[in-house]
Amino acid sequence: MFKPTSTYRIQFHKDFNFKSFSEIIPYLKKLGIDTIYASPIFEAEEGSMHGYDIVNPHRVNPEIGTEAELLAISKKLKSAGISWMQDIVPNHMAFSPKNAWLMDVLKKGNQSEFASFFDINISNNQKLMVPFLGDSLEHAIKNGALELVLVEDEYYLSYGGSNWPLKSSSNQKLNKKESKELKEERLLMEIIDEQHYRLCNWQETDHNINYRRFFTVNSLICLNIQEEENFKLYHQYIFDLVKKDVFQGLR
Repeated sequence: MFKPTSTYRIQFHKDFNFKSFSEIIPYLKKLGIDTIYASPIFEAEEGSMHGYDIVNPHRVNPEIGTEAELLAISKKLKSAGISWMQDIVPNHMAFSPKNAWLMDVLKKGNQSEFASFFDINISNNQKLMVPFLGDSLEHAIKNGALELVLVEDEYYLSYGGSNWPLKSSSNQKLNKKESKELKEERLLMEIIDEQHYRLCNWQETDHNINYRRFFTVNSLICLNIQEEENFKLYHQYIFDLVKKDVFQGLR
């Protein structure tokens, strides 16, 4: 069993990346460190300063480096007699438009292959809450803060710089509309009502919520990681790196 005796915490982000870390390895060796304990290194929300808001556990965060750099650092650490313990955050992911698996659920509902991956409650009578409005839905529509936008031939509900996907049938309906019709409140509400999710004010989660989150952080959605298939999916890349002996321990 791997038993670290003297650890040093490494917090990766865009301003302290793999190159920055590589430069301090000689210093860590002089300190007598035998194990580094690193914050999550997988793709996270853009600009994340902690890495716990992961959007893709199958890719190294491009803001901190590449897989080639990761492998090179692992080799350099071994030469210095230092092991690597990696924090992998297998219990939650970012509730974000950048989370492709979650967006597939928003788009397809229970028909999504990832519907059971997230710890959520959606049915014909229960739509997944998307609590990221700063106002009521009605006010967001009236003041123009919530609108339909076209991105690479797909329509989205856009609010505050975030684009939320639409059902395929909604996209087909909008493709038949004139551009001036897309500004109509009636059409916008009709499209909103068709979705598998419900946009709402973030304050609503103070008394009502239908997905498990990390503590009370709306932007971190929990996973059904206890299910074997979900466990395998999330850890697929992680275990590949373990087999390559990049990490000697996981947390």
